[in-house]
Amino acid sequence: MLAWGVFYRRYISPLIYWIIRKTIHSDELPDVWESIKDFNMDAFSDFINNFPYKADPLGGFIDYTIQEPDYFFLDLKFGRDCSDFASMWFWWAKERKYPVWKILLYDKGRLKSGHATCVFLKDGKYYLADYSIRGKYDTLEEAMEQFRVRELVAYGKYERLKWRVYQEWNSKS
Repeated sequence: MLAWGVFYRRYISPLIYWIIRKTIHSDELPDVWESIKDFNMDAFSDFINNFPYKADPLGGFIDYTIQEPDYFFLDLKFGRDCSDFASMWFWWAKERKYPVWKILLYDKGRLKSGHATCVFLKDGKYYLADYSIRGKYDTLEEAMEQFRVRELVAYGKYERLKWRVYQEWNSKS
């Protein structure tokens, strides 16, 4: 399941994004990213959370992830979901040269439990970020374990948590 999700996120999702970008959401992108990319963590979280969650087409059946930060700020009909919030955090952390990971997760046995999140390393702590900062932890594994022990998203606790990194960046790569 996760291997398919990683393949999909790396290769199919960008293709779907560009098809939707050139057809349905073909408006000129607003110039927002340049003015917010240097916000501190709290201000960045507050700002992006002014833009509501919007499921991908057909209730997420046609799933894609944004490929340009400014797309996030369009007046969208659909397509601002967990993977897009995770991408915004990924770009924000990368701007600061923090090691950063985008991660897919699901609860084994619950097909519709898929979620995307972001974790970045700042000052020796791993910050769990999707819609907002969910805490800071000593290891990447401890950060991800929060999905098993806390109800962080609408799916509830991920009792049979499975996760995999699908994109990462660090200043050495």
